[in-house]
Amino acid sequence: MTSPNNFIIEEEEGDGDASNEVQTIFSDLITFIMMLFILLFVLSFNDNATGNFFSQMAEKFGGRES
Repeated sequence: MTSPNNFIIEEEEGDGDASNEVQTIFSDLITFIMMLFILLFVLSFNDNATGNFFSQMAEKFGGRES
């Protein structure tokens, strides 16, 4: 009688690994571009023109004042 934990995993032959790697690279690139647009969208709502977003956050949370 065999244990149910003894699974045989067969590896696929061919270019499966290369296509999975390309898909991963493109999905990471698309994710990075989406996050960049979200960051630019959020930073575009900075109505106070006295400083940029990062200097305002540094002042608000006790960092260096510029």
